[in-house]
Amino acid sequence: MKAALATGDGIDGIAVDWEGDAVNAHGLSWSEDRLHEYAVAIHKRGKVAAFVPSWGWNMKDAEVTDATKMNYALAQIQGSCVNTADAFGSYAHAIASDFHARGNVRNIGFEISMDSYASADNHVSADRAASCTRKAYGRAVFAFCGWCERGSRMERNFIEGPVGHEIRRYQRGER
Repeated sequence: MKAALATGDGIDGIAVDWEGDAVNAHGLSWSEDRLHEYAVAIHKRGKVAAFVPSWGWNMKDAEVTDATKMNYALAQIQGSCVNTADAFGSYAHAIASDFHARGNVRNIGFEISMDSYASADNHVSADRAASCTRKAYGRAVFAFCGWCERGSRMERNFIEGPVGHEIRRYQRGER
């Protein structure tokens, strides 16, 4: 966190990965206290604060987003997309409904990890990602390559590879 906060104007926001044994071993108030401390530090630097939760037990992302003063949450529910598109759609809908009930439905996003390396058991193909987002949103939605530097080989591979191909098919009305 210290390194991220020290970036100055190099980045606009910081998303805190919120998962693992420590998160699962403690209760809601522990998570809220820690995340609020991060949000205060991030906002103090003039940046957007977010967290990327993957709860080991039932948690209310919208409640935590509000209580901690985070700007948004990016729910790590990609495992449900691996199972079925319907499972992802149902899970995303439940979380989005909770945000909607609190009046902040624009403060949630959902993570789907696409085949970046063969050993990952929670990654899916571009076709499955399109199916999952279609179930969740009624249409295929694609994100950007957040780890790609502009003009880099990684960005070109992302744009020219399977994801870019699926985006172009969707834009032509083929999806």
